[in-house]
Amino acid sequence: MRQLIPILIVFVCITMLPAGGQTMTFPSSVALTDNALAIPVNPAALGYRTELQALVLFPYRNDAFTREAQAFFMMGNLGLGGEWLNSGETFYQRWQFASGAPVWKWLNLGATYRWCGTVSDQSEWDLGLMARPRQWLSLGAVYRNLSGRNQNPEHFQAGLALRPLGERFTIGADFFCDPAQPASGSGTQFIVELTPVKGLTLSAAWNSATDVTMLGLNLQTALGGYLGGADTRFNSGVAGGHVSSAIYPTVFKKRSQIIVRYALNSPIQEAPAPFRRNNSLALIDVLKDFDDIRANPEIKGVLLQLDGLVAGISKLSEIRQALLALRESGKQVVCLTEYYSMGQYYLASACDRVYLTPAGMFLATGISGTALYFRGLLDKIGIEPEFERVGQYKTAP
Repeated sequence: MRQLIPILIVFVCITMLPAGGQTMTFPSSVALTDNALAIPVNPAALGYRTELQALVLFPYRNDAFTREAQAFFMMGNLGLGGEWLNSGETFYQRWQFASGAPVWKWLNLGATYRWCGTVSDQSEWDLGLMARPRQWLSLGAVYRNLSGRNQNPEHFQAGLALRPLGERFTIGADFFCDPAQPASGSGTQFIVELTPVKGLTLSAAWNSATDVTMLGLNLQTALGGYLGGADTRFNSGVAGGHVSSAIYPTVFKKRSQIIVRYALNSPIQEAPAPFRRNNSLALIDVLKDFDDIRANPEIKGVLLQLDGLVAGISKLSEIRQALLALRESGKQVVCLTEYYSMGQYYLASACDRVYLTPAGMFLATGISGTALYFRGLLDKIGIEPEFERVGQYKTAP
């Protein structure tokens, strides 16, 4: 809980700023961006992470606007953003509320609602879609300002991102179009991301409509991340920082390695519940967390707690395989729980060490499976069953 306090402090402080901005000058893509920047870029991406994250940006532009700031706060499926801009004579303040949720295995939908707090502009809606059918493939699309209000044209943008060499190298392209002016309001943006070392990401994006190239840098440290970007003509740029409840690799060596406490203390569902309405965990999130832990060289081990875990044997088996993969990668896995049922002990058996608190309970009844067969009984009482078969290979019984 302590690591979430800086996130709340940063967001509260930035909302008290006297001015802010409405443009984004950092390379981003509707198919790639899935952190707090997803609020203005593609709200559907909010369904892919369960962490809390706060992001603060200070853009600059060589035009009439001065003293700009942006703040975005992400909490799993939900996001809240604020933008402030001062032209010297007029003060603008705009808020955004966004949400994204999975609707299928690898498909997310999302929406953003924007409204102004200082001028008479009407509210606007964006709808977003993101699909990640493979680890190396991501697709995204956004329809912005559905009603075409505030003299802002409706805008459609679709993107594709590929990771042919893994997470260290990403290439993508976004295609955007103004339905009212398809000839002059259309174009393509190409984006490249490179992670030469863990914790450092370099990015570049070129827009065919404006012929402007944006360069970006994201540096991860133990206390948070710092990012910056500028176009090659130095007409605009951005600087900012972000903090998160999640643990990310950093370019700076830490004095001691990390031990992660991971609590499986609620029922395990197959997929995340919409808007996190209950306390259950999603199997896909648990497996992704273990993958992230396995890939993070700064994490030395995991302290696993299973109090309150409820899951079937198939889910327990998948989680157990993920724990074994953690051990194979060199991570130490220790389980400490106040109560072991048979399912919990089956999962704990994949750990290096298993501990029970002095006042705990251990109920080992064994694992068994049973099946009922009725054919012999039906023969004895003279009943001939009749079955309806559908399909060429449906031949049972």
